[in-house]
Amino acid sequence: MTKHRSLAAFAATALLMLAAPLASAATPPPDAEDHVRICNAYTADLWLDFGNSGSTATVVAKASVRPSFSPPAPAPAWYIVTAQVSGRSHDGVPVTTDSQSLDGAYSFPGTPARKGLTVFRSSTCELTGKAIVEVACPNGGSDIKTLTVSWPRCGT
Repeated sequence: MTKHRSLAAFAATALLMLAAPLASAATPPPDAEDHVRICNAYTADLWLDFGNSGSTATVVAKASVRPSFSPPAPAPAWYIVTAQVSGRSHDGVPVTTDSQSLDGAYSFPGTPARKGLTVFRSSTCELTGKAIVEVACPNGGSDIKTLTVSWPRCGT
């Protein structure tokens, strides 16, 4: 009986030791957020939000531009803000890409460009989010800021 318990305890310990590296290999959602000066006159707001539930993984990208605190510059002559997402559930399916772009002149966007994507999780799943802000600078020319993050394996 004691030998049977020892063997069962050994087997349970071995199983835990094998499972521990697998659990630690799972990557957490790589959320990213950046608020950076653009044209030295405005602030580019870039967000990437990743998440997962039992069988699915998601990415939401958002992009916007707003006035900086000081000194306030006039609204840009033009802007383009783009939220782009792409991903696939596994190697055997093509990558799906979707985006939303908002543009305007002599104004700021009322809401951020926003796009999301959900895929089924697998060991070959991959999601990518990209947020892009491009504006006309007050002193001429233009500037662009981009935030891109990929999440291979979608946390599996």
